[in-house]
Amino acid sequence: MPGHPSAQLAERLERVQRDNRRLRRILALGFLGIGGIGLMAQATPRSSARIVEAERILIRDDGGRIRAALGLAADGASTLALADREGTLRATLTVGPDGAGARTVRPGRAEPRGRHGVRERVGGPDPL
Repeated sequence: MPGHPSAQLAERLERVQRDNRRLRRILALGFLGIGGIGLMAQATPRSSARIVEAERILIRDDGGRIRAALGLAADGASTLALADREGTLRATLTVGPDGAGARTVRPGRAEPRGRHGVRERVGGPDPL
């Protein structure tokens, strides 16, 4: 009987349960969406991890000695300098502010063995 109180009660109960399931699904999706947005906010942008900006970069060994240096001199020259285990400067590669390049190699001793470039020394004193 459609008008019977127990049939009406069963129909209302079914409708309430259906609405309850729908609300649970909506809330679950909402929480997942908010959680996803929160996780995305924690991630660091890829582009910032690929770029390092500095005026000078020094690479030290386990003993604290500078083994490599990359930087700019006061006159604007760019210099890469490499040292041996004892910290003795062995090679430099320099590009002056005017674009002239120079390369110096010091194998096994402190004085230069080979120096190539437009000028004998570009960029001032040795960076190490």
